[in-house]
Amino acid sequence: GKFTTTKSDVKYDDSLMKQHNQHNRHRQTTTNHSTERVHRKPPIPVFQNKHHHNNKSKMTHPAEHKQYLKLFAVLVLVVSLFFWSWAMINTVRKGFDLGIVSFFTTALSSIYILCKFPNTPTGLKKHLVLSTYAFVSVNYAIGVYFGFFAMEDKMIGFGIYCVIFTILWAIVGVLGNMLILNVQNNNDEGETSLLE
Repeated sequence: GKFTTTKSDVKYDDSLMKQHNQHNRHRQTTTNHSTERVHRKPPIPVFQNKHHHNNKSKMTHPAEHKQYLKLFAVLVLVVSLFFWSWAMINTVRKGFDLGIVSFFTTALSSIYILCKFPNTPTGLKKHLVLSTYAFVSVNYAIGVYFGFFAMEDKMIGFGIYCVIFTILWAIVGVLGNMLILNVQNNNDEGETSLLE
């Protein structure tokens, strides 16, 4: 009863060892890959390029701001001509109405903006354009004084009307200044992007 080992048994044991080693190497490789996937940092999304692209598209397309300024000038021109005609009628029927001067200036400023379009008034010319809106606002402020204080028979309705339009034309002046600045800033940014 001796226990003997044959060559076939040795070969069989060797093949088992090889399979076992291959299986261990495969498991180790799989574990390493999974560990790498766990510890690998996810890619950080880059928003800078997209943001830069959006800014670039805004800088290279200032036409929208220019169209707003053009529409603003057209509306102010139409309103100015309407109230200038009304002031002319009041002057003929009741006496001198300062609106024939103030609304004439806002009509001229709108015509100037439209003639200069797509460029915008700058420097002193810009201030002259904005001063025409202030002129109309002051004109209505004078009406507020006469409606509530100067007249013996106080015209409350006329005074309220003048208060409303004093505020509205002040807003028109602020809006006009903002639109002109927006167009100028877009033009400056477009020139800067071209230089870069």
